[in-house]
Formats: sequence, structure tokens, C-alpha cells
Amino acid sequence: MPVLSKVVKTKTITLPVSEAKVDVKDKVVFSEIERISKIENDSERGIETILSMIVSWNFVDENNKPLEINKENLGYLDNRDVRYIDHYCQDLVVMPLPKTE
Repeated sequence: MPVLSKVVKTKTITLPVSEAKVDVKDKVVFSEIERISKIENDSERGIETILSMIVSWNFVDENNKPLEINKENLGYLDNRDVRYIDHYCQDLVVMPLPKTE
């Protein structure tokens, strides 16, 4: 029988520009998709999707203090790094079409 687990594993990805390590969830649960889909603005929905997928990262401030994962700090990342995370997230969110015979 299939086991429905609440445990979400993570995968570490290395961002292409900053070379930072980011731990991201390896799956998106339906309740997250349902919550995020209620956000009307496409840009805000995309940002919230990315933030909900990031578990941890190794970014620090000028005093070597770990930076919180939030919209403000995400905004300081190079656009190519954000797009890289977004691409990973989209691969998990987009459902493949069922095969028909």
C-alpha cells in the first residue's frame, strides 16, 4: 500500500551566480499549492512559491550573520539565481499530462 508521508525531504542546489547552497523541498504538497493559488497577483504568487520551497540557505550579512529567508532578502539575489530556483520549483508544481492510449 502507498504510504502518505508528511515528511518532506530536501535537495541542495547550488545557485549559478552566487554559488550559494540552497536547500529546497523535493515536493510540493497540495495544501501549499491551494494556499498559494489564492494569491491573485502573478508576481506575488511566484515569490511566495519560491519562498515556500526554500528550507535553508547559506547567505550571510556583512557581519557573517545568517540571513533570514524572506521576500526582502530574496530581492537582493541576482535575478539569474532567483530564476534558477524558480525553474526548480516549476518542475515540481507543473503536473505532467496523463498518458493516453
